[in-house]
Amino acid sequence: MTTARCPACGASVALGAPWCTLCYADLRPPTRETQPESAPVPEPVAVAAAPLVDALGVIPPAPLPAGTVLTPDPHLDAPITKAADIRLAEPGWPCRNCGTVVAMAEDNCTHCHTPFLVPEDVVEVTLPGVGSVRKLDTKMRTILGLAGAIGVTLVLVIFAFIFGAIL
Repeated sequence: MTTARCPACGASVALGAPWCTLCYADLRPPTRETQPESAPVPEPVAVAAAPLVDALGVIPPAPLPAGTVLTPDPHLDAPITKAADIRLAEPGWPCRNCGTVVAMAEDNCTHCHTPFLVPEDVVEVTLPGVGSVRKLDTKMRTILGLAGAIGVTLVLVIFAFIFGAIL
């Protein structure tokens, strides 16, 4: 898109634009109805050249005069650490009891012998007539779950029939 300059403020505007998007000056060609007899024509404004901008949109600093000596900066002049110089720690999990970092291959803390999954995190469920659900084997848990699902379904069907007949 080719651009022109606004005569009032010097902003870049599209060719044929009816007004300036910066100062809202009327850019339409004057007609006898819109231009008074003594209206002065604004002079074009000289726009200073914009400073160079790098790819990130940052204006670089002005160059230093020749012969300028900069004082050393200990942070900037420090040696660069290479990845080979860094010793990486083995991955591990922190013990919830003592805070010791334990290797991932271990199931218990090597310092205090606390297990990775603390039994206190597990919710104990006891049902009347059944007892603790955790003590049941997989087959009995499956049967209990199916019986519970069938029981809830029957209760919902009965409520649907009762409230369906009423409404």
